[in-house]
Amino acid sequence: MSMHVAILFPKLPPAHDAIGEHTAWLAQALAASHRVTVITGQGPHGEVPGVSVQPVIRLHEPEGFGAVPETVAALRPDWLVVQYNPFSYARKGLPSPALIRMLAEIRRANPPTRMLLLVHEVHPPLLAPKLFAMTAWQIPQLVWLARLADLVAFTIEPWAQHFRRLAWGRPSITLPVGSNVPLHKVAMTEARRQLGLQMDQPVIGIFGTDHPTRRLDFIDAALRGLPAAEAVQVLYIGAFGANVRKRVMAGRFVDAGRVAAADVGLYFSAMDVYLAPFRRGVSTRRGSFLTALQHGIPTVSTVGPQTGSLLRAAAGEAYVLTSEAEPPYSAGVRALLAAPERRAAMGAAAAAFYHRHFDWPLLASKLIAACRAFPDLPVTP
Repeated sequence: MSMHVAILFPKLPPAHDAIGEHTAWLAQALAASHRVTVITGQGPHGEVPGVSVQPVIRLHEPEGFGAVPETVAALRPDWLVVQYNPFSYARKGLPSPALIRMLAEIRRANPPTRMLLLVHEVHPPLLAPKLFAMTAWQIPQLVWLARLADLVAFTIEPWAQHFRRLAWGRPSITLPVGSNVPLHKVAMTEARRQLGLQMDQPVIGIFGTDHPTRRLDFIDAALRGLPAAEAVQVLYIGAFGANVRKRVMAGRFVDAGRVAAADVGLYFSAMDVYLAPFRRGVSTRRGSFLTALQHGIPTVSTVGPQTGSLLRAAAGEAYVLTSEAEPPYSAGVRALLAAPERRAAMGAAAAAFYHRHFDWPLLASKLIAACRAFPDLPVTP
């Protein structure tokens, strides 16, 4: 039986926001079998095929959420999916009491509508004193929101496991993200020809921001540790090329800049190896890592507290995971660059692994299955 699912998030493409892009991809996948409405902000947004868009949120205005409860009341969806990151509803991650009041009003006025809270970030990584201070309100805010929801979904397994121990009395599931770009695989030689890259030098790929959680220092050390005779090309995709160039040694640094989503696959197709080391380990919320797997690119990342059992189980076959320490990471990069046959097998395994676990239709089906199973899902202990 078809459902009506409404998804709430203040941004949609063309705004450069990973969760906004996630919202569009998830909505489109759900729309293949269900009625879907996205409730979003009044800024510019593109069409999402098969999806109704209601641009009623005026973020950062005093009554910015005022039209949302009446919109939900008019729509009467079976489920309201609230996309949550503490930085998405208030400037600089400050508390958002307006969000809590708005969702509480929706619950009071629309008893038949169930609510799913999809948590993309619990709180920022604790890399500075001010970030420690943020947890004083961000964790209580998450608890309030979770208590308003019928079902809580986390994008990584360790968060779901941790918050089950808080005895919220709410069912919870893990719902990974998918790649926010379409699959666009091109033969390596053709990709390099189109991009003007050398055919006889390995291409090392980097994609995304220069956020402190990305261990660019590991990438720099790995490149410096390559044999002197091995000249490589570093291909960077993203809006932070100047900063990445300063932090990563490269004989030839190719800054692609921000690339249209439809063209990202062309750049990945040119890569021999993709490097994605993260503080606290890679996880199923790292869309840049998943894009590399989607395109079958051999990848070297790190394992840590945020790396769930799904990713740990495929390490060594679909990608390389090393401990979060520089010498093992550099060794892992060198070993993969020196083994072309291993890279070929790993690329094929990476693409297969992605399509088994992270394709958008599969993620949409998992969300719907959890909604259908409610309220028979086990309550968190």
